[in-house]
Amino acid sequence: MKYLTGEDRWKIPLFVGCLKEAIDQDNEIRLIYNFANVLPSADFGLKADRVENNRPAYHPADLLKLHLYGYLNRMRSSSSQLEKKCKHNPEVRWLLKSLASGHNTIINFRKNDLEAIRKVFQAMAEPGKRFDLL
Repeated sequence: MKYLTGEDRWKIPLFVGCLKEAIDQDNEIRLIYNFANVLPSADFGLKADRVENNRPAYHPADLLKLHLYGYLNRMRSSSSQLEKKCKHNPEVRWLLKSLASGHNTIINFRKNDLEAIRKVFQAMAEPGKRFDLL
């Protein structure tokens, strides 16, 4: 009996694609990226002047993108799941430009910027309210 077989794990691919090619143009991850990039983060109270563990901190827009992704994919409170997504999910790797934050960074961002995150989520829902989608 014949079975489907996967590719050899030790085989080096001839053509290696980039992350940009792995994400479709109509993927929701691009919406998150565009929304977070045009958002005036200082107006919502996101703090950009942190130093974490004696090294430069992640930009708040990048951590916000990760939280938006988690919220839209029902992973709101699981920092360990978001940490894994940063390392293994091509969409999240594309979204964060291959940055992989640890779960402590994710937890601290949520704890320190909780009110700003709430304001961003309200702003995200505003167009849906305006068009009677919510």
